[in-house]
Amino acid sequence: MVGKSKFKVKPHLNKKEINELIKEHEISVKVLKRLYFIKQLLKGSNIKSASKFIGITEQTGHNWLKLYNDEGFEGLMPKYAGGRPGFLSDKQLKELDELIMSENNLSMKDVHDIIKNHFKVDYSMKQVGVITKKLGYTYTKAYPKFSKNTRGC
Repeated sequence: MVGKSKFKVKPHLNKKEINELIKEHEISVKVLKRLYFIKQLLKGSNIKSASKFIGITEQTGHNWLKLYNDEGFEGLMPKYAGGRPGFLSDKQLKELDELIMSENNLSMKDVHDIIKNHFKVDYSMKQVGVITKKLGYTYTKAYPKFSKNTRGC
């Protein structure tokens, strides 16, 4: 469908708040999917058909069943290793957010320079994009504005 929608979304939450809520509730969806898998097995399905029903590989089904059998419901909870810790702390990210908000029309290179000069951390441009997205910013291309020459030429 082309054109503007007749319906408007009320701004109860901003994009950053929505992303935080999604992250907070994402784990529930993963657990629910695993519970549906176990339910299919209890109803008499084999691992292959239960996995296909849920939309996972058969090997993942075997892994989930082993975790469930070994640990019960707790085995179905996702376990995140966490990965490598970031170079910037939460306090520093908040400070970066304030620095970005205090400036107008920053490019990705400008944010990279702020991080490098202010925090003494040299991230790749890709990681700067990840950080700015995490802070709730979007990267858009600037467009020139047209203006008329008011001087007589």
